[in-house]
Amino acid sequence: MRPIPLLLFLFLFSGASFGLAGGISPSPEARGHPWTVSALSPAHGPGRTVPSARDDPGRKDRSLRKLWERYVPFAAQPQKDESRQPPASPPENPAAPPENPAAAPGSCVGDSPETRAAAALSPWAWRQYGYELYFASAAELARSIYGLALETGDIGGEMTLDRFQRGAQGFHYGVRQICPWAENLLSGRTPPRTEEERRLLDRLLLEGVIVGRGGKVVPGGNIHHVLGAAKGKKRALTDNLAHERLHVLWDEDEAFREAGLSRWRALSGEEKEAVRASLPGYAPENEAQFVEEWAVREAEKLPAEQREKLIGL
Repeated sequence: MRPIPLLLFLFLFSGASFGLAGGISPSPEARGHPWTVSALSPAHGPGRTVPSARDDPGRKDRSLRKLWERYVPFAAQPQKDESRQPPASPPENPAAPPENPAAAPGSCVGDSPETRAAAALSPWAWRQYGYELYFASAAELARSIYGLALETGDIGGEMTLDRFQRGAQGFHYGVRQICPWAENLLSGRTPPRTEEERRLLDRLLLEGVIVGRGGKVVPGGNIHHVLGAAKGKKRALTDNLAHERLHVLWDEDEAFREAGLSRWRALSGEEKEAVRASLPGYAPENEAQFVEEWAVREAEKLPAEQREKLIGL
């Protein structure tokens, strides 16, 4: 199976954008949750609001150690290794979204007209494989994934949180990339960099995106991708979500991926150098990142009707 690319997120600096290519789950009713979120997954029902830490400050005292003790030892005995996810199966009709939009896995993080609009979107054909997070605040999105970006090496230690949260507007991770980060947090090997990072971890455990099994954190089911988007200064939340969905499509749809690769191969050497110059955040030796990001950005320019057929928005 083809490796899932690293975190993909957008930055805006001086008006310019660039990207880096990149179980047992108790219900929130049983445990409570420190976010105020409108959950889209069937476990909660559309529009359901989970109590926030402001309503019950004691919830903020729950430690990562307690989470580890709650989720991981359930499967302390040797079990069949199910940590490897099988490849996603293409939808029977790739042009048709799932019949029940409310069953699409994901959450609104905060409430705004943009998050409500994103939650009301009809899911696209590959939606069942992606857990989508719609953030009312781009700064909160950045604080949620800052530690994850550091741990996976998608940003270096010289990238401060302050600088990161001034620019991040979206992200995309493969679930298997998330598991080592979650395990390090839960075991105490790595402390959370922000409160929002801990909340993201808690959410992914609560929703069963990742689970504890055999003393490890592994993918919890059919979710292969976690992606998120927020409104930026110059881009709508749906524009950033479209970018991240196209990265999912690149991973999952062979025809889309091969079309992009063919167009890249058809470029002259001079044209390829121009593409590299337009993406300064990428390692020069990693051509796969350049190709994917370039192909995704080219797909964003498609006519609205054509793009909607691909990703639902």
